[in-house]
Amino acid sequence: MAAESTESTVSSPHSSMFSVCSVVSRNLLAKNPPLTGPMGPKHGVAMFREHALLRSQVLTALVFLLALLVACSDPGHREADSASLLPDADATEDLELSDLTADAADTETETDDLTAQELPEDLTPAFACGDTLNGELDPYGGWAALQWEATGFFRVAEVDGRWWLVTPDGHPFFSTGINGVGSVGSSVGSTTERPYLDNITALYGDLDVWSAQTLERLHTWGFNTLGAWSEPQFFPGMPYTTIVHMSGSDWLTGNVVDYWSPEFEAHAAAEADRLVPMADDPWLIGYFVDNEIRWGPDHRGLQTLFEDYLAFPAEAPGKLALVEVLRARYDGRIAPFNLHWGTALASFDELLPLTALPQASNADARADDSAFLSALAIRFFEVTTAAGRAAAPNHLNLGVRFVGVLTPAEVVAACGTTGVDVCSVNYYRLTQLVHDITRETAGALEPKPFLENYFAANGRPIIISEFGFRAADSGLPNTWPPIYPTLDTQQERAEGLAEYALHSYESRFIVGYHWFNYIDQPAEGRFDGENNNWGVVNIQDVPYDPVVETATWFHQRMYPCMQP
Repeated sequence: MAAESTESTVSSPHSSMFSVCSVVSRNLLAKNPPLTGPMGPKHGVAMFREHALLRSQVLTALVFLLALLVACSDPGHREADSASLLPDADATEDLELSDLTADAADTETETDDLTAQELPEDLTPAFACGDTLNGELDPYGGWAALQWEATGFFRVAEVDGRWWLVTPDGHPFFSTGINGVGSVGSSVGSTTERPYLDNITALYGDLDVWSAQTLERLHTWGFNTLGAWSEPQFFPGMPYTTIVHMSGSDWLTGNVVDYWSPEFEAHAAAEADRLVPMADDPWLIGYFVDNEIRWGPDHRGLQTLFEDYLAFPAEAPGKLALVEVLRARYDGRIAPFNLHWGTALASFDELLPLTALPQASNADARADDSAFLSALAIRFFEVTTAAGRAAAPNHLNLGVRFVGVLTPAEVVAACGTTGVDVCSVNYYRLTQLVHDITRETAGALEPKPFLENYFAANGRPIIISEFGFRAADSGLPNTWPPIYPTLDTQQERAEGLAEYALHSYESRFIVGYHWFNYIDQPAEGRFDGENNNWGVVNIQDVPYDPVVETATWFHQRMYPCMQP
């Protein structure tokens, strides 16, 4: 998922199949007129290969409609009505909310109103450090109880087996962020209408008044980081992250980029140059090099990147790289390659004019695919890391915001061998049906239990760069995309936040989590049709109390929970 860049009537939450199908048909037909070519209208395979956006929407719609068949057969059904709201059930085998709740009065410390904050409806986890408050924080929000080396900028460090971000002043820091903290909010569809901006302008009259109120809220709720797509110019003295788009690929369509081409290197360098004005800013934690890149078969395309690069022209740098990877794997011997792939080539050079190979499902052919994907991911991270280091040598490379259920193991591993400081993962709970479909079709590394195998694959600390929950009582449609469970109440959203917080504090490799999003999406849908209750405030700038009260309670106590 991505927020809308700041540079660039409410329906029932139980939408009918007809209304959602109308959205699908509108996307497929109105936005994508029939393609034509020199031989007339294009059909079938040719149309799918030549229209990436249409292919993306068709495949996405197929997955979504499968999920809707289940949801619409029982409009009151909630796939999230289980003991755990985490993305993977295995992670909560011994941790159920019923076991975590206790009377808030038993663990609260009697101090001022802020530090004595009680959780709504007694949602107080009974974990060992629950009655210990953070105490003194440094100006960046780091824990002043521990002092390490101060370098003047944020860095990462492993201390006694636990990974931390470290503030410029040398104190441990856990990044509790929110994406999209800004004044503009999402536009309605492709229009210039921005209801959140209109509402806060009417409420506050001046954006300086709004920004002061918002900054006070963030501090009160214990959020210490402005996540991606935020507007840090409104919030001086607040740690922040930023995002650039070095891949050159559109996250919506997953168009294939030749990562060996000089054009890719030039594009990555140009995007990295956007970091130069921030290069000496101690409040910048780091930068994401991109968002939700396609690494293999998913709703944006059924092909592997091996197949995509094989279809490149013979002279393309990526095609030449693919052939060299295969030549090296087979020590220049074409005979075993022919055996594995059912070909009769005289040399590896004869691969260059080919755009496809016979379908091969044997282990050796799959290993060839895996080896190329690994080489491609390493190449991508090497180029983007070098570009980022040249432009902003003092700041952290925060990775590429992997889609948690769509990223192959080879790519996750490459994140740990190429100078990336922190691997970022967008890690949502999906409906069970969609989770099962993506697991079967994408060939991805399952991020379970609670991202432990991601860390095992590359050894780098992790930021959960997006997570969140939506609920029906917000009055928003919550219909697009229907791959996420829709909870009933804000209290359930608060419980989801509580579970993520607990598991993040217990995971010695997680150095932060960033909630998506600060503001709800418009009921009419934003640029891509999303119309969800992701915000901690609604379009009228009114907070969802159960969510922010729960965040406050946890954030007041998080550092003693993670003490090395």
